[in-house]
Amino acid sequence: MSRILFHGGSIVSSEFAEAQRGDLLIEGERISKVGDFSVSDASVQRVDCSGKLLFPGLVDMHVHITSTPYSHAMLARAGVTSALDLGSRPEAMLQSLAKHGVGLNLGFLHTLVPGETVSGPNPGPEELEKCIDLALSQGAMGIKIIGGHRPMSAESI
Repeated sequence: MSRILFHGGSIVSSEFAEAQRGDLLIEGERISKVGDFSVSDASVQRVDCSGKLLFPGLVDMHVHITSTPYSHAMLARAGVTSALDLGSRPEAMLQSLAKHGVGLNLGFLHTLVPGETVSGPNPGPEELEKCIDLALSQGAMGIKIIGGHRPMSAESI
């Protein structure tokens, strides 16, 4: 198994409030260690990252997890560790994740789609409140209002 140590870089991670000087060890195809440590094994390939930024994982802020059954796996292979789904229906997305699993930190927004998730382009306050309550109870981080191709009325927004 190959081992690569990226050392002396500034680590950018959601685990730290600010970038921290440290090291990142990859063993095989996985990041095995992140932080301030040393490795004395001579077989470890070393990469000096002084003055460089190290990102232990990428964040993709616009994905559609239910577009293909294994989209989460494709994201992980590309180095994505956290993603925000901006358009999947919560029920379909949760069913897909239950069936196929997910190896990412995943958040999602509930999309207000006239004629599908709300009655039409001008839903009333009660309907919107009910829709938002349902979305939050399903774990949504927020609401997405579709513009352009399926707009809602200015009154409802």
